[in-house]
Amino acid sequence: DVAIYLARWHAAGTGHHGGLWSEPRAVATRAATQAATGRYVRKLGNAVLGQDPQGRLHLWFVSVAFGGWAGSSINQQVSDDDGRTWTPAQRLVTSPFLNISTLVRTPPLWPELGGGAGLPVYHEFIAKHGEWLRLDDDGHVLDKARLPQPRRALQPAVAALDDGDLLALLRD
Repeated sequence: DVAIYLARWHAAGTGHHGGLWSEPRAVATRAATQAATGRYVRKLGNAVLGQDPQGRLHLWFVSVAFGGWAGSSINQQVSDDDGRTWTPAQRLVTSPFLNISTLVRTPPLWPELGGGAGLPVYHEFIAKHGEWLRLDDDGHVLDKARLPQPRRALQPAVAALDDGDLLALLRD
């Protein structure tokens, strides 16, 4: 019964080294995700955290109903108060058909894209491949593109370069 936990680092005062981590608390649980999405959830994984230009925190994570990770979906929660409270989980619609087998693992990019976010994801059912999701400011999928690769590859990480280009790394 996996949950996704949050802990906050509290820096020590001026002149002091170190700091303290707060006690961890669950921000996404199997039961809460199941209740919010109206779908059976067996397990959670792959938490990814990002902060948009407006200062909102976005948490994406994978939920699995049946089977293994290939049967997963991506969920999103948002916090407007630095992680103190979170919206209920919302399932991202990445495909009009089964809407399964899309996983997230690495952070999004925001400012470089002129509004919304770019989220590197990967598809793991039958043909493994990386994908690039374009999301609006509310986290709805606007567009999806398959990342080029010479053979089956997953878990893309994307960085913005100084010239405005993007660089994607994937593993086979």
